[in-house]
Amino acid sequence: MSVQDIDRPDINGKAPKMVAVCLQIQDALKGLTPFLRINTNDNFCSSVDIKGSYEPADDWPGQIWENSRYFSLIVSPKARYYTEGDKVSVEINHKSYKLPKMRKYTGPVDKVIKKIVTWVEGNQ
Repeated sequence: MSVQDIDRPDINGKAPKMVAVCLQIQDALKGLTPFLRINTNDNFCSSVDIKGSYEPADDWPGQIWENSRYFSLIVSPKARYYTEGDKVSVEINHKSYKLPKMRKYTGPVDKVIKKIVTWVEGNQ
């Protein structure tokens, strides 16, 4: 359930502040995994949520995402809401027991995206 904060930037038809970052991540990760879902919102704070699996959904035991070789990453700014040009951080949002750890990294958006791509490609 979403919290409808009246001060939230994406209320009343406005796009979330990290939409451009979300689109850049989608382009960078396209085709690297059989399952990939990337969302952004400004509900509690600006963020981009990346969920993926190295196996197609039909191959998941019991059709459960967590039974696959999955990953969940979150990209977020230091401030509550993102402003273009701000540094962002990437970290594992939900630990997958089948994949290696990723150290939290903070930097410019392009370097964070390179870090994500390198990590995703390195675990195939």
